[in-house]
Amino acid sequence: MVAKEQQSLKISIAFYFVRVCANATEHKEKSRIGVFGKEPGKMETTATFYCAFCGESILTFVDLSAGMTQSYVEDCQVCCRPNVLYLTVDEDTLDVDIQSDVES
Repeated sequence: MVAKEQQSLKISIAFYFVRVCANATEHKEKSRIGVFGKEPGKMETTATFYCAFCGESILTFVDLSAGMTQSYVEDCQVCCRPNVLYLTVDEDTLDVDIQSDVES
């Protein structure tokens, strides 16, 4: 009888964790919809910038979950020199404006 009760307890715990994980995922997706007004899972887009050194057009990935204004350093894929990227994301359309500058 003890083994049967242990098995029942294990099944109850497993169902509990499945429910908790499902609720957490649902909450996370609702949060993304509320902040960005788009469907869940669409938190990444691409943008093109011009290298501040060689002028080459570079396609880069932009993580929209990092905020509406961002700045970070990314190396040019052609000349390998560091570019400081300044991004602004339009809250309504999620269009990305990206500018590059020389790292100081």
